[in-house]
Amino acid sequence: MRKIYFFLIILFFSIRSLGQGQVTILSETFNGAGTPAGWIKINNSTGGNPAAADWTLRPDGYHYVDVPFIDVTFHSNDNSQFYLSNSDAQLGDITETILQSPSFSTIGYSFASLQFYHHFREYQVDTGYVEVSTNGTTWTTVNKIYAAPEDSIGAANAFAHRIVNLNAYGNIASVYIRFRYYAEFGYYWALDNVVVLASVSTPLPVSLFTFSGYRESNHNILKWSTVSEQNNRGFQPERSTDGVNYSPIGFVNSLAPSGNSNVSLNYTFTDNNFSGNRQYYRLRQVDLDGREKISTVVLIKGIKPSVLTIGGLFPNPARTEMNIIIDAPNHDEIIIQMLDMNGTLVKQKNAIVETGSNTIPVDITSLVNGTYLLKVSCQSNCGPVTSKFVKQ
Repeated sequence: MRKIYFFLIILFFSIRSLGQGQVTILSETFNGAGTPAGWIKINNSTGGNPAAADWTLRPDGYHYVDVPFIDVTFHSNDNSQFYLSNSDAQLGDITETILQSPSFSTIGYSFASLQFYHHFREYQVDTGYVEVSTNGTTWTTVNKIYAAPEDSIGAANAFAHRIVNLNAYGNIASVYIRFRYYAEFGYYWALDNVVVLASVSTPLPVSLFTFSGYRESNHNILKWSTVSEQNNRGFQPERSTDGVNYSPIGFVNSLAPSGNSNVSLNYTFTDNNFSGNRQYYRLRQVDLDGREKISTVVLIKGIKPSVLTIGGLFPNPARTEMNIIIDAPNHDEIIIQMLDMNGTLVKQKNAIVETGSNTIPVDITSLVNGTYLLKVSCQSNCGPVTSKFVKQ
């Protein structure tokens, strides 16, 4: 059976906004001299030169070479100083290093999240642990970081953005986070721009999910996933032949018990009754209280692309948000860079794309008016491809 793929991955936010907004209760850029105030470094490494594996501040453009295995130059997401724990430099048996935050309070906040940028390079058993404590002594792992052997999360010049749910630690007087790196003569873990955000309002009913579609024989298959749901009744897939007028083609109930979930949930819907060469699809997410939100659109057409291309930019010119259509030959992580006409990097974003066409929204509110170069490359070394856009 021949498969024709055409995918779109999107970020989808619910109709509700955070009533009182998010506040920053911890923020560290690691741009100062020496260990930041209140932060603690612990090195339990053994064998070789343990001190070489310690969490160490490195400048933007730091170059590390271990011929013939490693030759990398580091640039964090904002091209600034960052922390690095380097197991390879230890040349020893066991690396176990800890970078621990000062305590912070979540009193008055029911919901919180940890966000940071990092590059994690795996050798064999390398693992990064994000851990939380309420007393500085007993620690709970809330997120594990690892990749396939000889693979990476992010890149030395394109740190990946990670978000960790800390809702279980709301309304607590003292909370600590720490980053614990374990390796057995492995590679390294680089870390930058750690932020904890909190809110007192109800979290988003569907905070974030991916939406994709592909053609298989004479069926169009839609797939989407959520990472959390609150008060969610379900999803109504809708189809259009012109991208303007849509009709409902079914309903998929929420898989979350009572419409509430903090774990990933996956959904599938098959359309057997379409006609023509182009079909537009969107999802109408419906709350239990009747409120609704409509997703952006998936367009299923043609065959899957063989090379990475920029399929279009809209709107162009743009004022607040630029939507970038990425045609990708495979599932990949892409690096989107925006440069001014002097070649200076002014914004960067990492995103996951699936095989086919992907629409990636980028907030350009902070950019000054003018013409910019857009450059897109991927972790599997495809690209780069370029285009231009105008910010008004």
